Amino acid sequence: MLRSDLALVFCASVVVSHSALAESLSNVAHMRGVTISVYRMSGAYLLCMGAEPKTKIAGEYGVEVTVPVRERSLWNESFPKLTTIGQPYFELPLGIELAAFPSEAYRRVNLHFGICFDARVCDPIDVSLTVSPRAERNDKGVCPASKGSE
Repeated sequence: MLRSDLALVFCASVVVSHSALAESLSNVAHMRGVTISVYRMSGAYLLCMGAEPKTKIAGEYGVEVTVPVRERSLWNESFPKLTTIGQPYFELPLGIELAAFPSEAYRRVNLHFGICFDARVCDPIDVSLTVSPRAERNDKGVCPASKGSE
């Protein structure tokens, strides 16, 4: 369960700038023990989430994905998109597929989810990513295993 009394104190916002990700083919962001990698697929993008040992992503709280209103026309998806499970934590790596229309435009994606450091301490986190249209391809639709993902 997320601690609402400390949500404002521990809420993190990580913004990966356009220039930082534009040069990276892997589209990877790291923050508070969580790694998010973005891959291109045929007609979609795949968000892959992993975490360091002892860091979990809250399953019942879920991962909410949103995009800026003015960029919704780039997506073949309804937003917000919420991914949840009926268990306390997601099995990692977690893959979230976002259907997209073909475009050479950079896209912004916002994620809101809970990270847990042990069974008693979970905090909300917000992450904004700028996704390159030249991200690494992954047409299998499966997130690669990463170091630290349990």
